[in-house]
Amino acid sequence: MGKLIVIASFTNGSQDELDMAARNFVEIYSNLPGIERTGRYRRINGGLSIALAEFSKADGAELHVPDSGKSEVQCEISKGYEENFIKRGDVYGDPRDLPILYSVGFPVPDEHVSDLASWYDKEHTIILHGCSQWISTRRFIMDESSPSIFGRHLALHYLSDIQALRSPEREAARKTAWRDRLATMPWFTGVYTVFLQELPD
Repeated sequence: MGKLIVIASFTNGSQDELDMAARNFVEIYSNLPGIERTGRYRRINGGLSIALAEFSKADGAELHVPDSGKSEVQCEISKGYEENFIKRGDVYGDPRDLPILYSVGFPVPDEHVSDLASWYDKEHTIILHGCSQWISTRRFIMDESSPSIFGRHLALHYLSDIQALRSPEREAARKTAWRDRLATMPWFTGVYTVFLQELPD
């Protein structure tokens, strides 16, 4: 079992209120034992802020629901475990510092997780990383109670430029026999979200 990731999703408020709630989450989790990294992101078209906390061990820490500061702001906490972390071989530094996070969540049943994971690792990610702006991909298996935006299988893609989403490599990655077979499955209904990273205060 890989490292633990905890994701807080904040909705139902102004963007400033959602951002403040994400800041509160980061402040709390930054001081927990075993914490390795935190980050804040804002959905590119607004209305959703998320905060991530990564722990060096799979067991991590007890989940804390931070005070959003506004009663109407809604917070959902989910957790998952890293399955794979792949980055382009010509890239130096930490891809998690990049400005754009592209999340893809699938509500895949447990009996199909290994098939989806194999497709990601053996074909899909390889094609995507042919794009010079598609820097890294991480896969997580999330708890069954995670919000639908993350699904059971979550891929986090780290991009240096949003143009990667319009690249020939992405188009090619979506036109293979393996993907076509998976697309016939009723659960193959991904939730695709683009986030912009918020710099530390």
